[in-house]
Amino acid sequence: MNVVGKTQAMIGKRRKRTQIFFAAALCVFSIFDCMPTIAAVSIGERIGVGTMSPATEIQVVGTVTATAFSGDGSGLTGVATTGLLPLTAKGTVNSNFTLDLNKVDTASVTASITISLPTSGFVSGYENKCVLDFSLDIGYTLTPPSGVKWANGTAPTYSTLSGVRNILIFTTRDGGTTWEGEYSARGGVETAFVQPTLSSNGTLGGGSFAVYASSYYSASYDAYKAADNDAGTQWVSAVTSGFYYIWYNPTALKVTSISMTNRPSEGYNITGYTLYGSNDNSNWTALVTGTNSVSGASATWSVDVPSANRGYYTYYKLYVSSGNIEPGLIQATLTATYIAS
Repeated sequence: MNVVGKTQAMIGKRRKRTQIFFAAALCVFSIFDCMPTIAAVSIGERIGVGTMSPATEIQVVGTVTATAFSGDGSGLTGVATTGLLPLTAKGTVNSNFTLDLNKVDTASVTASITISLPTSGFVSGYENKCVLDFSLDIGYTLTPPSGVKWANGTAPTYSTLSGVRNILIFTTRDGGTTWEGEYSARGGVETAFVQPTLSSNGTLGGGSFAVYASSYYSASYDAYKAADNDAGTQWVSAVTSGFYYIWYNPTALKVTSISMTNRPSEGYNITGYTLYGSNDNSNWTALVTGTNSVSGASATWSVDVPSANRGYYTYYKLYVSSGNIEPGLIQATLTATYIAS
């Protein structure tokens, strides 16, 4: 039996030349005969524990127990997160990209883009997440992945206010087959909206609050007459059905209800309606459909948006599916909030 200097630990069994290490003796014995059962073996520059043919520098077949580990573990795979997700700074983003799995991507979006969700790398048996923390420049859109189940049934509307961060959280518990999404805005304060008093319709898509009616009896009964806070004026439609009234605000509003005041003549009222929300005056989301049974002169009634359908929109449209005689309104006032920086 030959002894050569080494500082490793090993006991084992092989019928050919094998290096056996004993930590206590700090030696290596070269032998040719049978030895006790091997716990670890050194093959060239590699060490195997529980295997005679280590594939890497150190390979363990079994469970590793240690008092501490050194390093950040960034190269480990198949390790479940503990609720602390690492940040990944994307910087300024102006093109489509895929979110990182189990990370928080931060970005400043300066173009209209589409984001995608990962399709592999999921940790089995755990809830996997993708988080996007972003700001969005005015005039641009961020299109989320299709097929996501949103908390309120519709994709969110994002804030473009300076200092406000939009947070998207996507979760899956079945390896990416089903994704659930939720949205919140941070860095801003939800503030009550006070509807301005108008002396003209204004311009849809402009820099200030505006209204528009697809039908009005004459210029004296135009849309703004229902937004001038004057009980002596009124908006009157020239038709009884198939027309609409639009409210626009440059900062997105979350409308909870709309207070309506009938015309001062009995029975000249709106009866059937659907309220929609939009951010481009082109693609509309139905928020609530209803029937108004209040027909009294100058009587007040309201359109209430279900909490599950409330979102931030720059346009709201009341489509009138039915009405009596020449329907219209003395006043139509939004009850809403917006995110202020």
